[in-house]
Amino acid sequence: MINSISYKIYYMSCNLEHVLHNKLENLTDDEKKELANQFADKFYEKEYEFVKFINNSDFKVLGNYEDTWDFIKKI
Repeated sequence: MINSISYKIYYMSCNLEHVLHNKLENLTDDEKKELANQFADKFYEKEYEFVKFINNSDFKVLGNYEDTWDFIKKI
């Protein structure tokens, strides 16, 4: 819970760079950290923009938990 809002987080390390940065190559740990920091900086204290980004139809997959993980597995 954050500010009385229930949420869950799922971590997908092997696809993070692909989903957030459209990078498919193998990256070093430092490169991955840099990309993660860039993403965090982009949305720092910009919750509305983050929610808008995460709900973008180009990014968001509709369905329940199982449907969305099935989609990920097919990529």
